[in-house]
Amino acid sequence: MASSLTVVSYLVAGAMTISCVRNIKEGYVKEDFKVFHAVEKNEWLRLSVVCPLLIGALFAALYGMYDYVGGAAAKVLQFSWLTLLSTPEEKVHGTNLIVAAGSSIPYFGVIFLGLLFLNLPGMARAEEEMFREGTKSWKDGVPRSLAFGLMHCIVGVPVAAGLALMIPGLWFTREYFQGGVDRSTRVHAFYNMIMIPILAYFIISTTLHK
Repeated sequence: MASSLTVVSYLVAGAMTISCVRNIKEGYVKEDFKVFHAVEKNEWLRLSVVCPLLIGALFAALYGMYDYVGGAAAKVLQFSWLTLLSTPEEKVHGTNLIVAAGSSIPYFGVIFLGLLFLNLPGMARAEEEMFREGTKSWKDGVPRSLAFGLMHCIVGVPVAAGLALMIPGLWFTREYFQGGVDRSTRVHAFYNMIMIPILAYFIISTTLHK
């Protein structure tokens, strides 16, 4: 019998696949990719530098929380609701279920990642409209960035990852102040286009070595 975590994973993978295919079919993906239209060479260069630095800062923050925080605080930081569903054999300590659910399915995972990649600009815009649009100052932007990071705990990332995701959230806020939702969406989407393949690599590698 399939475990609760397996059932949830397949349900998420199915829902994400249906959503991605629908967005492509209805033309939303083509519209969302317009955020990259007419982007100048200097902007591409800036994105190519800034986004990897954000990812590096994110992993550095995670490393610090996992390696230098102990006791009860460590247990809180490492907590993910996925641990409540996983069996001792599965040993799941937290992951991004949006990526992991589909990418870890043999053969189908490649198709799923392709569909997900095409939908990243739209997903980034939805998050920017939710957490950045209407932000007036850093007094408002800091708690919104924290909420942005912790929101990812809903899809299974540990609390530590949710807190660390505040770092790119703060940068996206800075981008929003400089150019509105279109600018922050462009940076957010490019960041995701680098991050998602990295996550998928680790998820698939872990799956293959089980």
